[in-house]
Amino acid sequence: MTTEVCFHYYVLPVARGALSLGICKHCGHERDFKNSFTDIITPKKWNHDDPSTDPIVIKEKERLAKRREAYKRKKEDANGR
Repeated sequence: MTTEVCFHYYVLPVARGALSLGICKHCGHERDFKNSFTDIITPKKWNHDDPSTDPIVIKEKERLAKRREAYKRKKEDANGR
C-alpha cells in the first residue's frame, strides 16, 4: 500500500475579511488563511485562548463554509459531465 504525499500549492482569492479559503491546486485540500497579522498583535475583547469566540472569525467561517459548498458543487458538476 502506497501513500502519496501532496506538497500543497494553495490558491487564495483576493482578501475579503479576516480569513481566506485556500484550496490546493493539486489535491483540493482546503485550509483557512489569516489575511492580516493585526489579529495577533492587536488586543481584542474576546478570549485569546479561544479565537472561535471572535465575532469576526465566526462571520468569516460562515462565509467560508458557503464558499466551500459552492466549490464542492462546482467540482461535482465538473466531474459529472
